[in-house]
Amino acid sequence: MTDILPAQLYKENLLAEIEAICLANNLLIKSSDVIVAETATPSTDNTTDNNESASSSSSTVPTLTSQLRSAVIKLELSGRDYINFKKLLKTIENNLHLMDIKRLEYLPGKNQIVLEIKIYYLAD
Repeated sequence: MTDILPAQLYKENLLAEIEAICLANNLLIKSSDVIVAETATPSTDNTTDNNESASSSSSTVPTLTSQLRSAVIKLELSGRDYINFKKLLKTIENNLHLMDIKRLEYLPGKNQIVLEIKIYYLAD
């Protein structure tokens, strides 16, 4: 995991990349924001186990989770049709960043899309 997660969060670069993805899918950004989480992602509960291999593999979990940080990208997009929206989701799915879509609203009457995407990175 540590090899694929970026070492820092560069908001400007991230927003520029998101803008390029949206433009490639014929969608315009009406508003955007990146909100950085204040605390680290919670670590998992480590119970004591007599199995040596289980305890050695679980010992790396707290190290990774103590370094793991997240941010939420909030986007309000406008576009012409549903096909472009589907293309955008496919592009996000195939993106190299580790992301989760937290909120998705498609408002066809307004030609509007609201997305909240959680992105992960490592602590400085």
